[in-house]
Amino acid sequence: MAEKTEFTKKVISFIKKIPRGKVATYAQIAKLAGKPHGVRGVVWILNSSSQSEDLPWHRVINAKGRI
Repeated sequence: MAEKTEFTKKVISFIKKIPRGKVATYAQIAKLAGKPHGVRGVVWILNSSSQSEDLPWHRVINAKGRI
């Protein structure tokens, strides 16, 4: 397995910190991780790492408010 980039580590960290009962958008996560235009990267990381990292995927939504 390849080593994770700093962006990936930050995205995973921010997703894990979303409190119960709250949500964040892909764009918010990308901006916090230092790449405001990295929305697709956040989507890919969430899709590929949600099980292995035990990420609360249901707390990340798109701009329209949907999972």
